[in-house]
Amino acid sequence: MCFAFSDYVHHSKLVLMMTIVLEDLEKICSRSLAWESLCDCRILITGATGMISSYLTMALLYYRKTHINCNFELSILVRSKEKAKGLFSPYLDCDWFHICVGDVCSWTTNETFDFIIHGASPADPKTFGVNPAGTFLPNVIGTWSLLELAKKSNAKRFVFLSSGESHGQLLNSQYLIDEHTFGILDPMAVRSCYGEGKRAGETLCAIWNRQYGIPASVIRISHTYGPTMDIKHDSRVFAEFVSCIVKREDISLKSDGSAIRPFCYLSDAVDGILRVLLAPNPELCYLMAGKEYLSILELAHMLCRLFPERQLHVLNRVRSQNDPYLEANKQPRCKIDISKLQALGWMPEVTVEQGFVRTVRAIEENMES
Repeated sequence: MCFAFSDYVHHSKLVLMMTIVLEDLEKICSRSLAWESLCDCRILITGATGMISSYLTMALLYYRKTHINCNFELSILVRSKEKAKGLFSPYLDCDWFHICVGDVCSWTTNETFDFIIHGASPADPKTFGVNPAGTFLPNVIGTWSLLELAKKSNAKRFVFLSSGESHGQLLNSQYLIDEHTFGILDPMAVRSCYGEGKRAGETLCAIWNRQYGIPASVIRISHTYGPTMDIKHDSRVFAEFVSCIVKREDISLKSDGSAIRPFCYLSDAVDGILRVLLAPNPELCYLMAGKEYLSILELAHMLCRLFPERQLHVLNRVRSQNDPYLEANKQPRCKIDISKLQALGWMPEVTVEQGFVRTVRAIEENMES
């Protein structure tokens, strides 16, 4: 039995959640995916209070609660139980939802899982400089530990949420980046803790797939944004721009704004992750990116234009030479090959303008609640 969104939201604790988030979850859960593959299974998601993993967790929780014939148990591994309780409060009384607290590098369990999604990793560039070990190790030691858990569990699927940063710094202009396109990552540069960590995690997935038959897939996710961004602490440029809009402050550029990025809205990203998770014969590696490419300067002006009543402007500021962690990569003008993910039926649907309006409105709605 399945409930319509308009009926269900008014008769459930889900009413506590943000309207825009609920609309996103309904859209994700209405997809024609192989949801039946999850029935009677046990799922583990790590890093479930992070931007992407939290939305994935919400989508699975929403699907489980609104589709009573699809029984599965969902466990999440987080570092802060209080934060998890705040994010997933409508589901705390569900006996099929479990919050586990621990560091993915040292956490152990006697439980087994059919599906494991590993998304525990800092992604904030400032963290790369302040806590490079805490950035590198979850992607390496954490990935190894979870792959061992997948082996012990005889898991049906293991998905590692990687990053476009694993491609490194591309020196020559290329028209299309695919899963075999790689550039320079200086292992002696502290900022490489993120990209090198993701590369090592990907290699572990490939090794465990080849040597132990673990059905592992890697998804390299590029420049994803949405309602669960932590605009107080996330120093990525699009998060800082959204923070300016929310606080009604002019946007101050930290570069010339010429770097071009493909932006993907969070509900589209979760849709893509679920397609890989539920695919009958998944590839080892997928690239995920939005279909719209904007320069940082274009993004700043677009955000100001989308909220004209706030009368905000884009200001230029000279970049500090002592600030190597923010927007350090200036890639040539090239595109990311998402054809493998498209072969699973995926296509980002939310436009950049729609996505950023939804993001700002959702964050403001949450602040007012």
